[in-house]
Amino acid sequence: MSLPSLLVRPPRSPDEVSEHIQGYVEVAQSFSPDPLPEDTASRLLHRLTTLPGYRQEQVRSAYRDDKQLGGYRIYERVLRVGSARLVTGCIGGVYTRPEIRN
Repeated sequence: MSLPSLLVRPPRSPDEVSEHIQGYVEVAQSFSPDPLPEDTASRLLHRLTTLPGYRQEQVRSAYRDDKQLGGYRIYERVLRVGSARLVTGCIGGVYTRPEIRN
């Protein structure tokens, strides 16, 4: 028996960016002993989308049959090595919805 294909892609709409952030917050809450503030998702979404140089394609989510399963964010940074400047990608905000782990 084969599983349906897994597709990793950037969001196609602001609603998908919001879904990504909400999924991240739900998973983060499951690891926290204390409740997160109710506005955590909206604050995180605002902080993400107002970062200098933010582009929607820096957000990536994994989908199977159009259901979001998890995701991550790519932050572009400049690494300084002596006088050299190297553009790098840093991965953060990684999460997987509990029902599909393992």
